[in-house]
Amino acid sequence: MSDKILEVGDVIYSDYSGCVDSKYEIDRVTKTLAMVGTMKFKRNVRNGWVDPYPSVVWGQRNYRTPTLDLDNAYRRYGLMSKVLAVRWTQLKTATLEGVLQIIEEDESE
Repeated sequence: MSDKILEVGDVIYSDYSGCVDSKYEIDRVTKTLAMVGTMKFKRNVRNGWVDPYPSVVWGQRNYRTPTLDLDNAYRRYGLMSKVLAVRWTQLKTATLEGVLQIIEEDESE
C-alpha cells in the first residue's frame, strides 16, 4: 500500500498479538494528527502502518489501514465473539446436532 495521509472517515484496525479486535473511524484531523475520540495518531501512513501519538502510549498494539486480510480477520473476530457468547447448555439437542453437522461438513471440505 502506498503512503498516504489519514483523513476524516478513514478506518484504522488495531490488533493485539495478531488478533484484529478493534476498528476505528477517524472523526477529526489537524495538520499533523488524526483522532478517534481521545486517541491520537500521526496522519502519515507508512506502508499501511499507523503510528499512535505519542509513540509509546499503547505498547503492544499495532495500528494499520484496511486490507482485505484485515477486513476478514476483524469479521472473524466478531463472529467468534458471538459464537463464544452463546449459552450452549441451554440449546436444544436438535440445535446442537445441527451446529455439529455444519462444523463437520465445513471441516471435511
